[in-house]
Amino acid sequence: FRAAGLPASRLTFTWVRVNDEDLGLYAALEVVDNPHFLKAFFADNDGQLFEGEYGTDLVAEQITAFDQDGGQEDGKVALYELSAQLDAIDEDPTEALSKLGEVIDMDAYLAFAATEIWLGHWDGYAWTRNNYFIYRPEEDEVRWTWLPWGLDQTLYERLDPFGGTGRVTQLCNRDLDCRVQLGQHFLAVNERADELDLLGKTYELEEQLWGAMTADPLSEHDEGWMSNSIEQVRVFLQERNQTIIDGLECTNPDDVDEDGDGYSGCTEDCDDGDPTVSPGAEEACNLRDDNCNGLVDEGGECPTCTPQTAGGLDYLFCFLPR
Repeated sequence: FRAAGLPASRLTFTWVRVNDEDLGLYAALEVVDNPHFLKAFFADNDGQLFEGEYGTDLVAEQITAFDQDGGQEDGKVALYELSAQLDAIDEDPTEALSKLGEVIDMDAYLAFAATEIWLGHWDGYAWTRNNYFIYRPEEDEVRWTWLPWGLDQTLYERLDPFGGTGRVTQLCNRDLDCRVQLGQHFLAVNERADELDLLGKTYELEEQLWGAMTADPLSEHDEGWMSNSIEQVRVFLQERNQTIIDGLECTNPDDVDEDGDGYSGCTEDCDDGDPTVSPGAEEACNLRDDNCNGLVDEGGECPTCTPQTAGGLDYLFCFLPR
């Protein structure tokens, strides 16, 4: 995030001792609600800072769930105003990128969202509406900036570049111009990952931290688990650039229909390699979802369970809720 010029916390590692008792290895993280942190990235540190978590997004009924961590307290009027502005864009999503840019620093937001999703940060704003801050400096009374937080669940989920439940992300994904810009930011993250040599850094960190990791008296994991986790991160980093490029095929969903059935393989068709599978297709008794409604062989005379034998016992494996 910081290599992209985005406001993001610094982190280091520390060995903790209390009263001559070793408590082990910890991460020391710079907090966001810190005037020195804000001043490092913005023209002032007196603006309004809000934290969103646990599915909180910019819709009127959820505004009270935001924590205010800085700036003038006005009953969160500024967030209600931002929510109303997003409501207006939702009603008329044409030129969404331009409209969003009037209230949000969209170049920074797209870099933020692309970085979150590239890292597999499924527990962040773009994907899950969790673990994020938004800040509006006093000197910029209109546009908001997103700040990342809670990056402890990253580097294993290969998230789709155009997925996510964050409201701003979804509004962007409805507008082709915004999707194109987001795609460019994903390519920039690919380049940045190579320049930063993230894979090489895993070896540096392992060398620096392995002794402390294995000596940690409160560790919940053995050496085998730690080695497997490190390898999982390395495989992710080796594959991520290509999985992003593959996902960017859906920048314009209308361009993707490999089986020629008239349905986009990005948004509607659950099997773009089979023209007999698409929304509205007739459901057959074939143990697959022919009509892309998320159910297998539902309705009609199709059986909803199949008999199987395992471990010398007979079971019915059922693929509809019982």
